[in-house]
Amino acid sequence: MSSRFAALAIAADVPFRVKLHSIEGAAMILEGTEEQAYIDVLSDDSRDAVAAQQENSNRHLSAMRGVRLTSQQLEADAVEVLVKKTKGWLLCGADGKKIDVAFTEAAARELYSDPELAFIREQVQAASANRANFKRASPTKS
Repeated sequence: MSSRFAALAIAADVPFRVKLHSIEGAAMILEGTEEQAYIDVLSDDSRDAVAAQQENSNRHLSAMRGVRLTSQQLEADAVEVLVKKTKGWLLCGADGKKIDVAFTEAAARELYSDPELAFIREQVQAASANRANFKRASPTKS
């Protein structure tokens, strides 16, 4: 980004903490704590997200030259972009029991690919797309 426009920029490459909710809308709180389950995600405008989307676009353009593109591939591509934007997590079930799965890209891919966990994926996608979640901190006045 040009430093001439830095005052206009969002913090696209700074993770936003998405606090997770159950399908009923209840906060998913880790048993024995007051900590809410979360997933840390970058903005759709982040360098990682843009690079992943460009990779998908290049593959789709190649498909126009005779390689058949399936809906399954489009879905996998969307998951891959979300995987690249995800930077960490603390997970628990609706019952509050910790889900002791370390964050890795492979684990994120598994989470986001499971149709029964679409409600988690939707929360993360919505937060990532909302630029208001990535506003820069206002400078303090002295």
